[in-house]
Amino acid sequence: MQGRERHVAENEVRFRALNERLRETGAAWEGREGVLSIVCECGDEDCTLPIRLTSGEYESVRAKETQFAIVAGHVRPEVEDVLSEQEGWALVRKRGEAAAIAAASDPRFG
Repeated sequence: MQGRERHVAENEVRFRALNERLRETGAAWEGREGVLSIVCECGDEDCTLPIRLTSGEYESVRAKETQFAIVAGHVRPEVEDVLSEQEGWALVRKRGEAAAIAAASDPRFG
């Protein structure tokens, strides 16, 4: 993997870790029951766009260590595949070395 792609993959796992901390501390929960507001998990280190999803949707993203929730349009086809598109966000799965970095860095599976 090229240096830029590795950097992008590492950014993505940092955002995932941030979202896990927000969920654990309750900071991601909005006033409505069952709705989380998380940060886009794309590879752009400057992206802080929010994604709103239910707790069930969040858990389905976290079911596999290579899956991420990103704002629609932030897909990087060179390292990930779109599994599904929801209102305003997409579920993506990393492949190749990006998948290996994601799997090795997942706080739930590591």
